[in-house]
Amino acid sequence: MTAMKIVLASTSPRRRELLRLLGLSFEVYAPKFEEISDPRLSPSEEAAEFAKAKARSLRADFPEALLIGSDTLIACSGEKLGKPKDADDASSMLRRLAGQQHEIFTGVAVCDAASGRIAASVSRVLVTMKSATEEQIAAYVATGEPLDKAGAYAIQGQGRELIAPVEGDLDAAIGLPLRELAGLLRDFGVRIPVHLGVEEAK
Repeated sequence: MTAMKIVLASTSPRRRELLRLLGLSFEVYAPKFEEISDPRLSPSEEAAEFAKAKARSLRADFPEALLIGSDTLIACSGEKLGKPKDADDASSMLRRLAGQQHEIFTGVAVCDAASGRIAASVSRVLVTMKSATEEQIAAYVATGEPLDKAGAYAIQGQGRELIAPVEGDLDAAIGLPLRELAGLLRDFGVRIPVHLGVEEAK
């Protein structure tokens, strides 16, 4: 088993909770990376690049660690939807998604800080949002939950009331695809203590 320190480059409580399910010892640190969408990249490519950039951003702080970065974005009819700027933007995004099927792309990356070696994977999940009235949208936005979430909703929070059954990996939709991450970590020599952790995360 590797004794290398593992650092999760994320401020997301939900990613921290998911990573715990693998039974690993790790630290959490905010990535030093500003998310600026690049219109030249597809949603899948951008999710992967953001995940890698978040992991790489901590190389100087943890030069001997394995760094994990992850990023989630939503695409509706090919249009990328990140985090809303404010409540009005959140309401606009929810109106855009209401009654529509959209895609969630979550990229996850593992970087060996010492060597710079990095590997990444992207998971795609199909989600259909139920139709919603202006009153329902306003009530949800008023909770504050949508304001720091890609696409302006949290599938693991109150936003689940707006969502029809998910087609794909729920962990990826929440923000950290555990099967893919476990595979990447094994490739870097990490033994996953909880062998059934990825199944228990469902």
